[in-house]
Amino acid sequence: MPTKRVVIVGGGVSAKHCAEVVLKQGKDKVDVTVIQANRFVEWSLASATAFVDPSCHPRFLSTDCTKFEAKGATYTYATAEGVDMENKQVRLSNGAAPETFDALVVATGFALPLFYPRLGVSVHERIAEVKLVANAISKAACVVIGGGGLIALELAGDIRAHYADKTIILICRSGILTQWPDDFRQKVLDRMTKMSIQVVTAAFDAPKQP
Repeated sequence: MPTKRVVIVGGGVSAKHCAEVVLKQGKDKVDVTVIQANRFVEWSLASATAFVDPSCHPRFLSTDCTKFEAKGATYTYATAEGVDMENKQVRLSNGAAPETFDALVVATGFALPLFYPRLGVSVHERIAEVKLVANAISKAACVVIGGGGLIALELAGDIRAHYADKTIILICRSGILTQWPDDFRQKVLDRMTKMSIQVVTAAFDAPKQP
């Protein structure tokens, strides 16, 4: 039976897991190529901490490709710019040759509501960007955070832990942690009051871009 080419677009946990599953189940009958935009992996759930204290950022970065690549898969480090379904090809950035596929999996995941790494940036550009954000936070007298979820609360708490004198305001549509039980939400609100973190609700037109 001829080998099938499977192309996976994405650079996170989902893309890696997909590559591992396809290689395992396909045995020697599949050829897997992963298209990853950045030549590094960042643990995005820790970004709130890194944007307040950039000195810890290296702990959440993996720049050694051999540490995060799925064994047996081929990696193409480029940005996927489009898909030609008629010719079954993924168009790549910077004039790179397109990747031809028999099956295509798009595993681009989700973007957390913070400064997610831009596609195609180098690790040095990413480190500089994190430092730029941290510098802006350090110089600000007032920091406004759009959102009432876990990431917003984490960022607000990290800022307060580092800066006792800043005004910190959360703006959100329906309050914080809307999917959590009321008694738990009240405990969090009480804690935020003690930390002098303000919450403004009924905000429907807050900026959606960092």
